[in-house]
Amino acid sequence: MQKFHSGYYLNLGEGKLSAEEYSEICIKNKNLELISDNYSGENYRIEWEYNSYWKGLGFIICAESEEIAKDILYNLHCSVSAVNGHNEFKYPMSAIESKIDLSQRSLDEKIGYKNIQGYSSPSIPLIFYLLKKASCNSSLLNGIIKYHLSTEIIYFNEMEVNDIEDWKTSGSRYFQMRFAYAIITAYSVIEELGLEVRASKDNPTKLPNGEWNPLVLEPLEKRLMNANINLEKKFLWINRGEETEIEKRYPLKYSNLILERNNETEQGNKVDNEYFEFMKDCYVYLPDAINYLSTLRSKVSSHAVGDRIMNLSVYDVANAQMLARTLLLESSGTLELFDSVR
Repeated sequence: MQKFHSGYYLNLGEGKLSAEEYSEICIKNKNLELISDNYSGENYRIEWEYNSYWKGLGFIICAESEEIAKDILYNLHCSVSAVNGHNEFKYPMSAIESKIDLSQRSLDEKIGYKNIQGYSSPSIPLIFYLLKKASCNSSLLNGIIKYHLSTEIIYFNEMEVNDIEDWKTSGSRYFQMRFAYAIITAYSVIEELGLEVRASKDNPTKLPNGEWNPLVLEPLEKRLMNANINLEKKFLWINRGEETEIEKRYPLKYSNLILERNNETEQGNKVDNEYFEFMKDCYVYLPDAINYLSTLRSKVSSHAVGDRIMNLSVYDVANAQMLARTLLLESSGTLELFDSVR
């Protein structure tokens, strides 16, 4: 097998630790210990080498060819997006053999970068863990790639979402169309996982009284539980500002608001009425969240959209991508390992 730099490393500061020593000090779950069996996928394996250029423990991809290594890198970058919740496609995509010294300036012309930019984070073991799981599961891999594509179409990070107080829709058809296709792609992640709503004309999602059709809800709940999704945990749904026409037409059923009517936060801090009217975040039963996203996908974002998309909001996009990411991480067993690295 040939060996290639992945561009990902664990920062050791001024120290120099082996993979075994790093595992003992910084990793609390045996499934994430830096041993090859934990990280090697279907057509590659992972090794670790101290990298003097980055002063860290580099993840080395061992594969039969440069083309295989390059494909693994594509999937790896998509895994970064899923684990970190945002798009990280700014690192070199070239498969660079590990015998090459990354500090060599001669690489600039060969690779097309002024320098070889590495990426270090305590979450890197989670990223490679997810990559391994996906390499043996085409549906999971498809979902990870689609999540990344959704964030490539348009993405709002948590800070951007929380800073928005005076708009929900962009007013630009160009951006609203991007909203729509980010939502379509996010819902497609859920379909890859087999966790979508399965209804038909003869077996609709809702009964005439507006309640769930048990013949649709119960199989969905069973599929979620079989995928190791915790149905007891409600999904946080961002809902702020004045209602859009979409929100009026398709009201979302929620269990409780983050800000209750006594105008107090969960921590007991007082909030003013103006902020209370703006901030309407709520907790939603997971099947209800999936069904609402299905509605946004099929009744608003897809087909000949006309002017419907002009009412899609930045929060619709954020909720769609957060829901897709949550199901990806929880169904793959990655979410439960987040507290195992430091």
